Parts: sequence; C-alpha cells; structure tokens
Amino acid sequence: MEPMQRAALLAGVFAALILCAPTASAQGAITASVVELSGAGNSRTRAEDILDGMNLEDCADPSAFITIELGSNPGQVDLWHNDGGSLDCSLPENRLSDPDMRNCVHLAPNPTVNTNRRLTIDLADVLAGDAASGDGADLCDRNRTDVTFFLLDTDASIEHGMVGTAYATVTVSIDGQAPAAPTLDGDLSGNRISVSWDAVSDGQDGPNQLRYVVQVNTDGCGMFPDDGIDAGTTDAGTTDAGVTDAGMTDAGTTDAGMSDAGMTDAGMTDAGIADAATDGMAFAIIAEDETDLGETSSTVDLESLGVAEGGMAGVRVATRDQAGNVGAFSNEICLTRVTGIGPCDILEGGCDDGGGCAAAGTDPRGALAFLFVLVAWSRRR
Repeated sequence: MEPMQRAALLAGVFAALILCAPTASAQGAITASVVELSGAGNSRTRAEDILDGMNLEDCADPSAFITIELGSNPGQVDLWHNDGGSLDCSLPENRLSDPDMRNCVHLAPNPTVNTNRRLTIDLADVLAGDAASGDGADLCDRNRTDVTFFLLDTDASIEHGMVGTAYATVTVSIDGQAPAAPTLDGDLSGNRISVSWDAVSDGQDGPNQLRYVVQVNTDGCGMFPDDGIDAGTTDAGTTDAGVTDAGMTDAGTTDAGMSDAGMTDAGMTDAGIADAATDGMAFAIIAEDETDLGETSSTVDLESLGVAEGGMAGVRVATRDQAGNVGAFSNEICLTRVTGIGPCDILEGGCDDGGGCAAAGTDPRGALAFLFVLVAWSRRR
C-alpha cells in the first residue's frame, strides 16, 4: 500500500472512532445494581435470589422494599419505570410533564441516596403507581413482569427534558400471581410408584423455570388437612368419637389429658390430621419433596415412608414459580402399596435396593411361569 493510501485509511479510521465515541449523556451514565429485596420478613441479597424477584408475599407486605446501590452519589434521583413494557424512559417524550401524555410511570416521592450510595424504594410506592396518570398501580395483579426503573440525577420534582445528567437503570421482576395447579390422573398401585403430570405454563416463567411441590400423606387417602374428611362422620363421628368415647366423662379434663388423648389416642392412628389439629397439634404424616426445575414426575417409595402392605397414601402436587409463589394443590390421587412378585422376590436376597419388585404384579402364577422359563433356559445351557 502506498504511503498516501495508508495515511488516508488511518485518517478514515480515526474519524470513525470519533463519530462512534460515547455522547455526553452516555458518559454521564452511572452504574447501578439491586443489592437487596426484602419482604414478608425475608431479606434476599444473593444474586440468584434477587433475579427471582418480588413475589405475592412481598406484595402483601407494606414494609417490603428494594435497595439499589449506585456507582456515584447523586444525592437525589427522579424515579420512573417502564410499566413492565419496552418503553425507554430516557427519552423525553416518555417522561412528559402532562400525565395524560407521558408513557413512563413517575414515582413519588423522589428517593434520597444515603452516604453509602444506596437508595431504598418502598414497594408500596411502586404499587401505588403514578399518582397523576394512574398508570402502574396493577403490577401485583399481573403475572411475572420485568420492571425497568430509570433513576435520573436531578433535584427537580419531575425531570421531563433531555437527559443531560447522570442516570441509571435497573430491572426487578414482580410476580404477584400464583401459578396454576397441575392435574393428576388415576389411582396407582405398587411399591415404588412414579407419579407424573403435565407441565404448567405460567406467563414468562416457562416450563423449565417451574418446580413442583409433591406431598404424600401416609395416613391414607382423603386425609389432607383441608379436605375435611378425616374429622367427618366416619372417623370422628358417632362410632369413633361419639357419646361414649368422647362424651363428658371420657373426653373430660382428666381422661382426655395428655396421657389418654395425647399422642397415642388422638394422634396418627385414632383421630388423624383434622381431628388432632383441633387440639392445636399436627399429627399428619406428610412427606414433602420439591422437584428440580422443569421436572414433572416424582417417585414415591411407599415402603420407605412406612406404608404397610395393602395400605394407602394420598398424593397431591402444587406448582412453585420462579418468584417462590406456590399455587393451589392439584386433585388428590390414591396410591396403594402392593409389593409385586418378580425375579428378585424369588431369590432369597430380595432386591438390592430393598424396595421389592412390583413389575410382575401380585399373581403367584406369574412368578411360577418366570421360574419355569428360568429353569428351562438353564437346562438348555
């Protein structure tokens, strides 16, 4: 390349760099990050917990707040947010002084930055929305919504002109809606039983961002605390806790004290969950597990949970979204423990995992047929 051509090329490169240099407003941008979410007595400072956002319990807490740390100390900021949409609040047309014309949501009062370069935004102020326009007051009535806050360094009550001073943006997710319940199909029998359900769709939380809470009640089917079956006519009615057994004499102060109506008499065996809960004591045997992200099945080991052969357990499932909201529980299905007779049941050692074999069913003829095939195969060898 000739010297003149090289000089011309370098000049063009320098010119392009000058044109692409940051503007004054971009140079004035300050760094900001969310360092704490607090609500319902729960302070979250880990990055992964902050990413999960504010949930339904936070929305119900009037003292919930968001703490933001800034790279510099502007003293006071004018605070806006994009109402969970794609609005750019740095554009003056989105921050007009006329509330009927502006698009971004203006929050008041303007928060003050403390000496540690931190400011606190009360969630109650966010949920109150724009006092002038009325926008943004329904954030907790929506499903998972990413809200981008725009913090403008200014002493003005409303800064609606061009951005010529320092500013920062941070995004916080707000999810005030619990996810839907899964649906379970059919009662099942076995020893180690796989229970599965269809994935739940929950707004921006795709199936891979949801977990499921699985509850197993080993007291039997229809025995969960909110079913009202356990303390009904059959279990705590005339026969079990009627006039004779729970009358004035037997269930009085002396006889129904800690010895007679305590853990033994009104516990898991006699009065189950609902009846014992009346005395302020929870006797339910409920095993609870939470799946991994996106996992839509769970294996219930009835033997390990102490269910007797031929005994039953109830199972129900609820959805937990990314923000930690747990939805209503699904319908309940009934599991019956039936230890099958399979190849490892025939051998004296049983199964390696101690769980029994349920695959071959309970008909001894199946085991005999398997044994016959096994012997015939051995003879051929």
